[in-house]
Formats: sequence, C-alpha cells, structure tokens
Amino acid sequence: EDEDTQVGFGAGGLDLLAQEILPDVEPELLQEMEVRFLAGAAVTDEGQAVSEAVIIPVPPDRLPAPLPEDVNPGLVVSIQAPGASGFDRPVPFTFPNVDGYAPGSAVEINSFDHDAGRWTVVATATVSADGRRIESDPGQGLLWPGWHFPAPVRSGASTFEDRGLYVFDE
Repeated sequence: EDEDTQVGFGAGGLDLLAQEILPDVEPELLQEMEVRFLAGAAVTDEGQAVSEAVIIPVPPDRLPAPLPEDVNPGLVVSIQAPGASGFDRPVPFTFPNVDGYAPGSAVEINSFDHDAGRWTVVATATVSADGRRIESDPGQGLLWPGWHFPAPVRSGASTFEDRGLYVFDE
C-alpha cells in the first residue's frame, strides 16, 4: 500500500521460458523482466490495495484473441494483480529484448483490452543502450492486468480518445 513493489519472473516462469517457450534465448536475458507496481496503484473495485502480483509467460497459442496480423512477438506475458481490474496510475515495466530490437529503438506495448475485445497499444517504450531491455518511457506504463507484449511502432494508429492511448484501426 505504501511502497512500490517490483515483480519479475519466478523460478517456475524462468524454467517454462527456458525449456519450452524460448529455449534459444539466454536465461540471463529473461531475468530482465520487471514490473514496478507503484504504491497503491493496484486496487480492487472497492478501493482496497492489492498485495500480490505475478508475471507469467504465455505461449502464443494460449492467448485470449489472435495477435494483430503484422506482429509476431517473441514474448507475451500475463501480468496479474489478483483482485485488481485496473491500475490507478500507469505501472512502469521492463521487458527483456528477446526480439533483438536495436538500441534506442521506439517500441509500443500492446495489451489485451477486455472491454474492447482486442489488442490495444497502451504505452511507449525504448530499447536500452545495451540492447538488453525494453523500458517504459517516463510517465508510461501498463494500465490493467492481463496479457502484454512489445512490438515495433507501426503505422495506422489512431487516437483512442477515452484513454488518451493509441489503438489500431481494424
């Protein structure tokens, strides 16, 4: 409730990634995954702070909807804060750069929007100078629990007025 909480992959998630989902990616790179839940940002509908969170790697055939046609992310994760339906403030994150985007590249973070029933761009991020991480840009972050993945910036985005985000025309 009163302090930020950092969450990454646990041993089980790292084992699943290394053995089944991304066996060709160096295990140390996968340890770059991190979500920083800001103090009091993850709350229940009744306003109670959530005290647990988890990040789970998800195989592409286990997603709630097909990915957009023009993306093929190497890593999709489910980020959950049981009981929270959204975050009061954007939750900063770091993804491992498993797709090998160039240092300094702009990246968009896509999240599955349960209300709209589609993938939505919710944040911008930048690849670190050493190329190992994709880090949320200042003031950017995840807006709700669920499935998320990084992808290169794509054309065809339009403003999603209700949230001030970007969503792709279908």
